[in-house]
Amino acid sequence: MLGELLRASRPFSWINTILPFLAVGLWAQHRISAALVLGALYFLLPYNLLIYGVNDLYDFESDRRNPRKGGAVEGGLLPPEVGPRLWAAVAICTLPLLAAITWLNPSGGIALQLTTMVALAYSVPPFRLKEIPGLDAITAGLAFVLPAACGAVIAGASPAGFQSPVDFRDVRHRRAQPGRPARQRPGSRPRSRNPG
Repeated sequence: MLGELLRASRPFSWINTILPFLAVGLWAQHRISAALVLGALYFLLPYNLLIYGVNDLYDFESDRRNPRKGGAVEGGLLPPEVGPRLWAAVAICTLPLLAAITWLNPSGGIALQLTTMVALAYSVPPFRLKEIPGLDAITAGLAFVLPAACGAVIAGASPAGFQSPVDFRDVRHRRAQPGRPARQRPGSRPRSRNPG
């Protein structure tokens, strides 16, 4: 049963959810916090079991006819009788992490709860947004965008707080005055005029 649930979570796809979460979270926060670590754990097995395993459960009839199903990349076949065990595994994996993150970082917890609801609404009746043209693409895309948004919220970032790794003011200044050194960012070391 554990192997079946692990296959249903599509381990090869975990990178698609944890990487955006960590990249944005670490970029915005510049340090590792307990909420960020718990969020990273959430975006491994729990979230992927939620988005892929629950989807496989409700798509059993169509998945049975799909020759690609049954492996780590395309997920497993989850017959309806596996449903109670799948839901128990989803609850055991997700609820403690969501509770702990909400306790440590209330806004981050709310962001993860909303992300969880979107993932459920994609596959679970009566919503089953995957069957509504337009909403299917939007919610499928959100499954991979929302982890990055959760990383930003847990890090406490606001849109105004994000800085590009490239200081475009510096580029404009160099273009405007090619013979002079570019302005320095506050707190950066002065650049030498003599290379080498």
